[in-house]
Amino acid sequence: MDAPSNSFSLIKRTNAILQQGLTTRIKLISVTTSDNAAIPIASSKITEPVILTLGVQVDPEASRRIVDYGPPSSDATAAAAFRAFWGDKAELRRFKDGSILESVVWNVKHLEDRYGIVKRIIRYVLARHISAGVAGDIVFLTPTLYPQIAASRDITETWMKVESNPFQTLYEAFERFSKDLKDLKDLPLNISAVVSVAEGLTRTSVTLPQPQNFGKLGSQNTGSYYVPVHQVVIQLEGSGRWPDDLRAIQKVKIGMLLRIGKLLETAHPSVVARVGLENTDLDIANTGFLDVVYQQGYAFRARIQHDPNHREAQLIERILKNKTLQHSERTRYELALKAYQTYFMRGVQHAQAINALRGNFYFLPDTIRLVKRWLAAHLLSSHLSYRTIELLVTYVFVHHYPRDVPSSAEVGFLRTLYLLSTWNWREEPLVIDLDGSMNSTTYEEASKAFQAIRRQDPGIAHSAWCIFTSHDT
Repeated sequence: MDAPSNSFSLIKRTNAILQQGLTTRIKLISVTTSDNAAIPIASSKITEPVILTLGVQVDPEASRRIVDYGPPSSDATAAAAFRAFWGDKAELRRFKDGSILESVVWNVKHLEDRYGIVKRIIRYVLARHISAGVAGDIVFLTPTLYPQIAASRDITETWMKVESNPFQTLYEAFERFSKDLKDLKDLPLNISAVVSVAEGLTRTSVTLPQPQNFGKLGSQNTGSYYVPVHQVVIQLEGSGRWPDDLRAIQKVKIGMLLRIGKLLETAHPSVVARVGLENTDLDIANTGFLDVVYQQGYAFRARIQHDPNHREAQLIERILKNKTLQHSERTRYELALKAYQTYFMRGVQHAQAINALRGNFYFLPDTIRLVKRWLAAHLLSSHLSYRTIELLVTYVFVHHYPRDVPSSAEVGFLRTLYLLSTWNWREEPLVIDLDGSMNSTTYEEASKAFQAIRRQDPGIAHSAWCIFTSHDT
């Protein structure tokens, strides 16, 4: 008996069609049904509708493929079979390497549309080979969340149109900015590196970093536009001529920023550079930054790290070792040290780690964007730094075992919500091995640090969440 149940033959056929249509886009496919009714002996056909459940494990890289390559035109038998399967979708194309192949092209208007190609294929092949009415009956349980991170229409009014990925155009603008800085002459110290620490430059900003048409801003209502400022760190070559006084260091850095801004505007007349002040009530911390606006639609905010060995942090730590330091002064220096670490140490390390990890986990950046959007929608983003959010998401990718790595941003998003709802923050730290360097000793050190924090604050008035990374141990 070829069909032991009312749905067995349909399951077998559906599985074969999907395997042929999705090819390497998927790693695993499951086709099941809850219909266990037997076929009556006198019946020769299925009379009742059958509901199938499809489970697909997507390959993160292959699933985004726009072109499906078929056999060469010279193989008449294989080419005919390919066209019979794909119908009007199949077309003969010549490719850059000179080959002429049967192919299917899945055109997309936006980058995020590539993540929906698998769903489009499933609808198409089932409608073509099962029933034309099936396509409209398919319900995908995995949500399509990308519209949630699309910018509102009023904000996009001031955007310039770009042909390529906005994250890539931002990176190219940053590379130009970095080159412009390094090419400056007549500076007291050379610029050794320009390091990006901005969310847009790690591809984790909620909205796409589109270039702005600054000429349109004046005609827009206040609050109806958003101009992202992309944070960078200017690292100077080492020098023993810097003062030992923290306040004097900040003044020298402001003078350096003024000089850099003037030289930039002279070398590039279309560039606007202005020095701004911050931490005005904490003059021992970084007090100046340089905003640089390019006519091409991008704005950067640069701060100076004056010593590659973090001499500024060392000076603060030396003062904090003084046991006679008054409590109010100690608090000020602790705040200054935290500010320095945030700007020039943890910020740089974090951005470099995210950039490295997104090369290994394709859907990490988009998952981060979705989680940030979800937290903002629940008015929670002001309670968490963007780096904390990014580390939470990173955990579900780096420490995914026993599951596989999330194969879509939606799956990564749901796993992050599951992590938030189930992790025992009172009794366990979240330890993230960002670079594979941690071992049993470093995990034990993180555990001891966590236990010390809980002993000092048993009521958890502070540090409700404790997150450690390989950079902290």
